[in-house]
Amino acid sequence: MELIKFMMLSYVLFIYYSFFKHLLIMLMGLELLMLMVLMILFNNYMLMMINLWLLIYFMVFMVCDAVLGLSLMVVILRFYKNDFLMLLNLNLW
Repeated sequence: MELIKFMMLSYVLFIYYSFFKHLLIMLMGLELLMLMVLMILFNNYMLMMINLWLLIYFMVFMVCDAVLGLSLMVVILRFYKNDFLMLLNLNLW
């Protein structure tokens, strides 16, 4: 089971670092990574019989992260009219 979790996590990291040209794909990769971490935490907490309140806080953090990422994407789309990260000059920020 741990090998499957590690393989899925490494696959998510591979997708995240391979397709870094578009902001939307990077945000989707981050959300998939957060879901993998949530699954690993849930399995470990259920195995150790620990209270699951920390998972609720982690899910709230995931939602806030997604909202912040989407709002940044909307701002970038309004200013630059595309979501290509390679075309943006990030030294000006």
